[in-house]
Amino acid sequence: MVRNLSTPMCSTELTEVAAVSHLAFVAAQVDRVCGEIMGEVVFGRFDMPDIKQMIVPFHPVRDLGLPYLATGDGVRMRYSHGDGQFSFSTTLHSVGENGSWNLLIPVVVEHSERRLVSRYQVPDTWDLVLKNVGAFDRQTVRLVDMSAAGFAVMFDPIGVHLTEGRTFSAELHVPGHKPMPLRARVKVVQPLEQTAFVESGEPTHLAGCELVGFGLVHHAELAAILAHRGQLRTGS
Repeated sequence: MVRNLSTPMCSTELTEVAAVSHLAFVAAQVDRVCGEIMGEVVFGRFDMPDIKQMIVPFHPVRDLGLPYLATGDGVRMRYSHGDGQFSFSTTLHSVGENGSWNLLIPVVVEHSERRLVSRYQVPDTWDLVLKNVGAFDRQTVRLVDMSAAGFAVMFDPIGVHLTEGRTFSAELHVPGHKPMPLRARVKVVQPLEQTAFVESGEPTHLAGCELVGFGLVHHAELAAILAHRGQLRTGS
């Protein structure tokens, strides 16, 4: 894994939510991660983040034979996905019985992509049910895309009252999983381009929403579901 030096990199300070969501995505999607500790380089892969301890386990493909690895040692991690390249520095929390490096979840990630929390196009079988935002107690809207930090939906404002700044409750229904309760805030609303004739009830607007009051465990769970079952969306 060689970093292309012509690719501009930027650093982003992460919230706990963004860090957990990003690392859950990496654990699900990236099979080859490069770790460097005490001048030694080894490849391996991440496991899902441990929310209680705020660590992410890294499993080297070989034992470095460094019995003197100790809590507090500095570690540098590098990995890529698609055309994006990522790296971060962190600290060794502990060494697991199976030889895993248990790393503190980083606060800063360097990256060449605009987004650290990837967006996904989701299957038509996924439903988002809004609660008390219009003419009915429960209304299903069309998901455009989703990430572990938020989502975009298409809707008709005649029957669904989503306005910028409004906070609302919803349920995400994914086949094979229990309904996931969500709470979200509308960040932006914009009209969709329309043909000359639009049937009544057809979506005419797009709302971009951010998840709020969502626990770290649920962020990690949602990120894992998206990484395994969604289609990675490219572009801005």
